Amino acid sequence: MSQRTISHITKEAFNNFSVSKMYFRLLFILLPLIIFTYEYENCGSNPDTLLSVWVSGCEETEKCILQKGTDASIEITFTSVESNTVTAKVYGVFSGGLITTEFPFPYPNACLNSGLTCPIRASETYTYQTSLFVHPTYPKISVDVKWQLVDDAGNDIVCVIIPAKIN
Repeated sequence: MSQRTISHITKEAFNNFSVSKMYFRLLFILLPLIIFTYEYENCGSNPDTLLSVWVSGCEETEKCILQKGTDASIEITFTSVESNTVTAKVYGVFSGGLITTEFPFPYPNACLNSGLTCPIRASETYTYQTSLFVHPTYPKISVDVKWQLVDDAGNDIVCVIIPAKIN
């Protein structure tokens, strides 16, 4: 092999090593965000309908941390179906789905004070925003929060299950 070929191979190997080192650093920085990010479960929404879900207390954990005596905020962005009304329903799901209980939610009319204006139109994008008070009397437990937005025919527009822990 000539000096020129060895030099070329060495530079190529060094460049490949530098790129690999950069990817390793990027992975090292992003890995904690990937590992500790909660994931909601779609429990009945059309996969093309549900665009995003954000809940306060979920930014850096695999379960949303709901602090007693505070409001937990939720924001759901979705592409809608045609509906004159939208009803919000909130449930606690316990024991791996064996027990479901409805949470007292004071704002079932999702067309009021939530960013939605009814009637909603098919194929348009909407963002629903509200909060849920975490009562101080709630026990310190892990719970999945099931949040539904239902159309005037009683069908799910959006249904998500959010893993949570009450502190």
